[in-house]
Amino acid sequence: MTRGRPALRYPARGIIGGYGEGEALVTLNSLSFWGGVDPSTGVVTDAHHEWRGVSVAGKVLVFPWGAGSSSGCGVLMEMVRCRTNPAAIINLETEAVLALGPIIAEELYGRSFPIVTVEQAVFDALITGDYLKVDGTAGQIVKIPRKEQQPCG
Repeated sequence: MTRGRPALRYPARGIIGGYGEGEALVTLNSLSFWGGVDPSTGVVTDAHHEWRGVSVAGKVLVFPWGAGSSSGCGVLMEMVRCRTNPAAIINLETEAVLALGPIIAEELYGRSFPIVTVEQAVFDALITGDYLKVDGTAGQIVKIPRKEQQPCG
């Protein structure tokens, strides 16, 4: 019987507190929620983004920083209302507009999701498919590495 790789812990700076966990979606591209994500489904609609057609609902989104206008916070707030929001967001830098959506959602709906920032080395260690537990209050990310492919036979 083989054992999986151990969980890894990384420091993070909590921008929005709380806890969220799920499968990681990682990109080196910025993401605009305004016009780039359908809040009723959580599906990325930006024709130029590598996540086009992918649902971000319940995923831990790892991207360097947001893009777009101040209306992006409204999209994130609507995603929380529709329960199509990501489980958490991890950035290198988070602008206030991105953080405002979860803050207002917490006030209006009593629920939200964490946003944290990390150093470049941590960002580089996160891979699509990893299972991530994000604690925005404690400032920590726990990474459960993807299962490695087992050879057949």
